[in-house]
Formats: sequence, C-alpha cells, structure tokens
Amino acid sequence: MKLLVVSTHPIQYVSPQLRLISKSVDTKVLYISPQNAFKQKASKAIDPGFGVELEWDNQILKGFDYEFLTDKPLTKVEGLRGLSHLPRLLKKINTYTPSAILFFNHAPALTLLAGIICGWTGKNIFIRTEATDQVKQRNWLISFFRDLLLRSLYSKSKCIFPITSHGRIHCEKRGVKCNRLQIVNYSPDTNLLQHESKKYHKYRTELRQLLGINYDAMVFIYAGRYSKEKDIFCIPKAFCNCQELQENNVHFISVGAGPLEREWLRRMNQVLGHNFHHLGFMNQSKICQAYAASDTLILPSNDKETWGLVINEALAMRCNVVASSLAGCVKDLSELGAPIKSFSPGSYTQLRSCLLAAKRGKNSQALFDISLLPKTEDFPNILIERIKHL
Repeated sequence: MKLLVVSTHPIQYVSPQLRLISKSVDTKVLYISPQNAFKQKASKAIDPGFGVELEWDNQILKGFDYEFLTDKPLTKVEGLRGLSHLPRLLKKINTYTPSAILFFNHAPALTLLAGIICGWTGKNIFIRTEATDQVKQRNWLISFFRDLLLRSLYSKSKCIFPITSHGRIHCEKRGVKCNRLQIVNYSPDTNLLQHESKKYHKYRTELRQLLGINYDAMVFIYAGRYSKEKDIFCIPKAFCNCQELQENNVHFISVGAGPLEREWLRRMNQVLGHNFHHLGFMNQSKICQAYAASDTLILPSNDKETWGLVINEALAMRCNVVASSLAGCVKDLSELGAPIKSFSPGSYTQLRSCLLAAKRGKNSQALFDISLLPKTEDFPNILIERIKHL
C-alpha cells in the first residue's frame, strides 16, 4: 500500500500527523511550495503571515519522505498562474503510482484540478478539507463555478474529512453521502500540549511574577497575527470606557506580530497602560507559558478562521475562551463542553459583555475535561483505517 499526500506547503501542526501516517503506511508527501520549510537552509526566514524572522521549534520535515514540486512561494502557485504546474504535478503523481492519494485541502486551483483529474481517471482519492460556507463570502458567479468544481471533486472521492460540522454541512449540500463523509477536527501537537500542561502552575507563577501581575488578577490574552482578518481593533473598543475592564487587577497579554502591530500596540497601551504586556512572537513551545499565565483567550476574527488552533492551545492550558462566532471550532468544541463564549463578528458591545461574563466567572475552566479535546492521532488513525478497506 502506497500513499501519496499532496499538500500546499509544510505546516507545523500537520507534520506530527504525517509522521504518524508514515509509520503505518508507505507514504510520500508532495509539497507544492517550500514555504515555511526554513530548516532546508538551516537558517531563519521571514514568515509572510507574521512578518517576522522565525524558525519552527519542531522539525516539520522530519519523520517522512517528501519532495517539493516547485521552489516558488505560495503566492506564485495560487490562482490561474499556478495551473502552469499542473502537467508536472500529474506526472509526479503518475510516476509514484500510489494506491491512494490524500489531498490535504483542495486549494489552490492547481490542487483542485489535480484532484478532479485523479478522481475521474479512477485513482483512489481522499480529501482533507477546510471548506465551509460560513466564512468567506463570494459573489454568485464565483460560487456557481466553485460549486461545479467541488461537486466534481467530491463525487469521485473515496472519503472526505471536513474539519468542522460546518464543513460536513457544506459537503452534504454538494451531494456527499454520509458513508463517504467523516468529521475529524483539527488539532495542534497534543503530545507537546500534554507535556506543557503539566507545568501549568510553574509557568503561571513565574510569568506573572516576571510581568508584575498578582496571582489572583484577571488576565486576558490575544495570540496570533496582528492583521485585518483577525479584527483585533474590536478588542480595544470593547475595553474602552468600561470601568470594570480597566480595573487595576485586569491585565492583558499580547503574543504575536503582523502588519498592524504598531497601531495595535498604540491603542492597547492607550486603553490599559501598564497593564498591557506585549511579548512579541512566540513559538508553540513558548506560548504555553503565556496561556498558563492567562485566564481567557480572545479571538475576534471576522474572516478566514476556518478552525482556530489557538483555541485548542489555550483550552489545553486551562484558559477560558471568548471568540467570534466565525471561528470554525466554536460550535464543535462547545458541544464537547469547552468553556467558550461567542459573539457576533465585529460587535465590540457583544465582545464586552462576553469579557465581563468571563471576568466574573473565570474559574469555570476547572469543570472542563481537556482530555476531550481533539488529538494529533485522530486523523491519522481514521485515514489509515479507511485506506485499509480499499
């Protein structure tokens, strides 16, 4: 049994899953772009999302066989320009002669068309998809042609693995039957999180002391890119002119980087002064310390938040969560009993109400069993079981 995994580029949280899959099945990973593969050059590189120099704290290309189709950044293989690589991609697939092909998402157009061609030429294809009708709004013409292509792809897939219940509904609307559909939620590296969660009390005490935060203070945290789609300026609006959220025992930790960083820091310092603590960009192994020092994560995204892995990370470190209803994981994790309060995207008044409720009941996380969170091995185990039944 030979499995070929087609993916856009190396992704930190996907690598542990690929390692697990490779232990059970003869696997080759074909990346469209080398973006994020900083370890190739044994040096740091500028991350296009965060805009800072970084290198991953786990080896995202270790533990499985891989190859790069191009040496181009993602922006050069997206859209119509990426279709020039379609003949080469199909040739690579045919040369490898896989028993099954896993398309790790069906974007960009290059991957989508390759999947359709492989499906309609009789190959066993599986789809791991972030697709949802909840997030990105398209005009009717684009939606029409997109649906035609997706229906064509889905109709020939052996199984589709949406990441959310919204994704399942998306697939069902396009004719996918339940026997070819299985939800498997996204998960970060849960082995790392389990290890780090054992140091919760140590991290909480040390970082709060370092930042001058009392142990019983209320601490909110934002972790991620400072960018337009995250709608970060909804946060200072929610804090502004709210006396209870500006009390001396209310603090805010900010972890991240991005194009809106300067304005973000200006506004938050203006609202919270010395109670605002900016820690900059932190890798996954370091950010757990910031979560442990905090009580509630805020994720106000207004677009493109198909899941929201920072929520998994924060919950694993015993944080409560306040998130926009557009974050894909909100419905699924809430059904597990996770302490998540949601608000309408862009509504700073609703966000303020959620923050006040979180402040007044910050100990509710103690009631949630974090072992219920999605795990790294969930998708590899389910995929391998499906492949064995071909």
